[in-house]
Amino acid sequence: MFLKPIIKALRHKGHEVAVTARDYVQTLELLKLNGIAHEVIGSQSGGSKIRKVFRVLGRAMVLTEYALDKGFDLGFSHGSRSQVIACSLAGIPSVVTYDYEFVSTGLFKRLCKKVIIPQCVYEACLDGRRPRKYVGYPGLKEEFYLAGFKPDEGLAERLVIDQSKIVFVVRPPAEKAHYHNPKSERLLYAGLAHISARKNVQVLVIARDAEQRQTLRNQWRRQDNIVFLDQAVDGLSLIHHSDAVVCGGGTMLREAAVLGVPAYSVFAGKIGAVDKWLAAQGRITLLESAGDIVNLIRFEKKREPAKRLENPGLVDFFLAAIVPP
Repeated sequence: MFLKPIIKALRHKGHEVAVTARDYVQTLELLKLNGIAHEVIGSQSGGSKIRKVFRVLGRAMVLTEYALDKGFDLGFSHGSRSQVIACSLAGIPSVVTYDYEFVSTGLFKRLCKKVIIPQCVYEACLDGRRPRKYVGYPGLKEEFYLAGFKPDEGLAERLVIDQSKIVFVVRPPAEKAHYHNPKSERLLYAGLAHISARKNVQVLVIARDAEQRQTLRNQWRRQDNIVFLDQAVDGLSLIHHSDAVVCGGGTMLREAAVLGVPAYSVFAGKIGAVDKWLAAQGRITLLESAGDIVNLIRFEKKREPAKRLENPGLVDFFLAAIVPP
């Protein structure tokens, strides 16, 4: 969703854009859902750290060959280490953006021509230093791709969402991420138990992969008010039709915050500057214990969402940063 308006704007200015994606969780389904043509290169990089490293390097080799064959002038991604390595090997400048400062960023610092991050991350992790390759932007990436968002009003009926109940959307933690903390699962399970115990609640779970979905389904198979979504859906419209969102951190949490829907985080890793900023504004609630789950989660139908955060001008900011005029 973040790249979609950037791709459109680059093409509008006459640039040729090719999209690559790895076959990982719902990525390919979402690309198809959004009508984005793409080349599939690589797959998931879960498992041990050694396996992740080899998968990143293996994909980088294939991407290098692909880049040399196509004759690209520039690579741009949201945190793709494989692409950064491939661009370096192919002699192509690369630009990267990310919005969580506790991921492994060493390759970006060393190999990228430019690193674009939210201003709050810039201020938090650079300690007053101003390296020339780093650029800070105001607000969040979600603010510009959600500008003018129009929900799919028919989604609730297709998914059999019971609007008479309090609808919670739950996005579990990224268990295969290198920054994952197992405490997140304990908080998630405590949250699911607390939320689903109420008969006036419907819970829609969007697992990150089939393995995680099956594990959760086995654990909660007796709860008839928990629905596990098996296919990728328009997540923004799903958030719109919900009364609250519970996430293991990440994009969906921030999308809910930007759309003004109550958002709760069970992420137990290091809290990044963006989430701290949103929490300070009252846009998200950080759940750090079972007590927080009981005391802080509110059960009420959403009347009117809070005012959206919107910044459509960020598209022009990113264009200028990626391809200077």
